[in-house]
Amino acid sequence: MQFHLISTNDKLKLSLALSATAVLTFSLFTFVNNYAPVLIYMDRWMSMGPLFDDSPFWKGFTHKHGPHRMGLIYILFSITSYFSEWNSRADMFLQASIYSITALLALRLKYLLFKKLNWFDWIIPAIFITTQSALTVTFNPYVHGLIPFFAVSISLCYCINNITWRILSQALLAAIGVFSGFALVVSLTFLAVEGFFWLKKPSLKTALVLIIPLASLTFMITTQGKSPPLSFDNPIEYYLQFITFLSLDFIVVRPLDYWPALLVGGLSILIFLFWKNQNSESTSTLKTVLLLVGSSLIFVLLTAAGRADMGMGNALNSRYIPAMMPLMLGVYFLILKLDLNAWKYTFLMAFAAIMLRFHFMQDPPRINNVIKQSAEVAKWENCFLQNKSYNKCSEEINESFVPESKKKGLQEKIDFLKANKLNIFKE
Repeated sequence: MQFHLISTNDKLKLSLALSATAVLTFSLFTFVNNYAPVLIYMDRWMSMGPLFDDSPFWKGFTHKHGPHRMGLIYILFSITSYFSEWNSRADMFLQASIYSITALLALRLKYLLFKKLNWFDWIIPAIFITTQSALTVTFNPYVHGLIPFFAVSISLCYCINNITWRILSQALLAAIGVFSGFALVVSLTFLAVEGFFWLKKPSLKTALVLIIPLASLTFMITTQGKSPPLSFDNPIEYYLQFITFLSLDFIVVRPLDYWPALLVGGLSILIFLFWKNQNSESTSTLKTVLLLVGSSLIFVLLTAAGRADMGMGNALNSRYIPAMMPLMLGVYFLILKLDLNAWKYTFLMAFAAIMLRFHFMQDPPRINNVIKQSAEVAKWENCFLQNKSYNKCSEEINESFVPESKKKGLQEKIDFLKANKLNIFKE
């Protein structure tokens, strides 16, 4: 987008979108500054294991933590740990920056696909830059927070005119995504979308975009080891409710008795938008929308299978907000593709209202949980700085610091930070 070549009207639209980006970024950075602790907390003691063990690069890159691998997350941990002396706040500010960068990339993507700007484009940064993704910018970055970055980056590659560079860039991004937390769902969706279009029109050259990601996926599956069997102990209505809350995280308002209407309404609108766009002439736009929407929906199904039985509250957890960002962007693109202005602007006004409510009438538990956890971590920081052991601090504070099954080796990691004057022990 060359600023000097666009009209005055488009400059105003762009200025509005960039102003929204700046204001929301400032708000998010303020939130991080207020609540992100220095001390490593909960799962990060395990996910940063390769750094504590000084593991070789490949072992750290492919490190398994839960159902996913570390990939790019390990690289980001390595960079921030080196430059910040293991200060966790560096990761949180970097995650917040990634959300802002993703918003700018999404604005660029929108312009390349539609060749024009819209007064409603301020919605794009409002999707990606939000304090509602609270846990991902205070305690647990990247694992879910990289999903929108990979979805938008791979989509942006559809706009590269040189087919060789397009294939290479998408193949590498998708291959890295397989190993980078739950960006895995973006890579799976990309393989499904590209595989579908390849079957419709097979060619050796376009098959190359599938080979590298498939090789990564094959390696991951064959080295994954045994996973605990899934058990579906609840009635089907329970899982439908979980899926509704998770997929409509941007819309749900508590109390939650109206979920069947949300499920039917959300599905009906999505089907309607795809139906109205079925004759789209732009393959790049269609692939982009399928990738964006599909990434979020695959995440919803996998999470419902693996986490629903742990409680309905999981569906509204702030760490899952990033996973729904691609869905929201995809829906916005589908709305912009509508031919009839009456339909388009009706949906745009409704979408804008949803985003304004999302930002100005936030779900209190998401923010309150972070405020509470931040205060808890402060207690642990003070206790460790008094040269007390983990067990002694645990007795005094009587609050969870890591999952019960993950306490082994924790004291050695604390001692490592203390001996090397890192993290809270930095002089």
